[in-house]
Amino acid sequence: MKLKIGKRAYHLRLRFWFVLLFATIVVVSSVVMCLADAKEGNSVWGTPESIKDIPQTVQTRVVADEKVESATEEVDGSQDEEIEKPQGTGFGLTFGEESCVTPYMDFRCVTSPEREQWKLLHSENCVSNGNGLMRVDGYYCVAMGQNFGSVGDRFIAVLEKNNGERYEVGLIMTDAKQMCHTRNCEGWVGVNGHVFEMVVDTDVLNPTAKVMGDCNYVPELEGKVVEIRKL
Repeated sequence: MKLKIGKRAYHLRLRFWFVLLFATIVVVSSVVMCLADAKEGNSVWGTPESIKDIPQTVQTRVVADEKVESATEEVDGSQDEEIEKPQGTGFGLTFGEESCVTPYMDFRCVTSPEREQWKLLHSENCVSNGNGLMRVDGYYCVAMGQNFGSVGDRFIAVLEKNNGERYEVGLIMTDAKQMCHTRNCEGWVGVNGHVFEMVVDTDVLNPTAKVMGDCNYVPELEGKVVEIRKL
């Protein structure tokens, strides 16, 4: 019995010294690592020696916010500097209900290469859209009374649909009507009261407009003319 108790005490002491030795090794290792960090410029607890070593999180955020505000100001400034579309000068004319009629002429009717009309209609900037309407730089080619201006002049036409909706289209005078082809030979609207005559490519003209002889049947020219402004 005494022998068994002695062996048990011996094993307990052996375990105690083993645990103590292991704890000592851990503590010594931790001290050595802390001293190594201290030599690299940090304190025992890993704190930077200088405030310069502290990450400038707040400062970086402020700079970022300033960049965003600057970018926003630039965008707002660019919007303020947008060039407004030219409104043009009105003629003070009142057009009747017959202004909703928009006849057409084929661009091939202009046959003389020496004329300014021909050069304009055959320039590389003159194209035909899917409805057969001719355009130069986005402006619809039209024939108008001489009092409106000269060949090459550009205009804004305000059209009004049956539902009261108004919209604008750009026009360019590619032919000038003879005085005898205007109402009372006054040089303004056509004999039947139309304000302008479309210059088109009849080969691809909208079928309904072609049959009816009226480009008002083309959706993009629907409505009566309520105003003409010269650019």
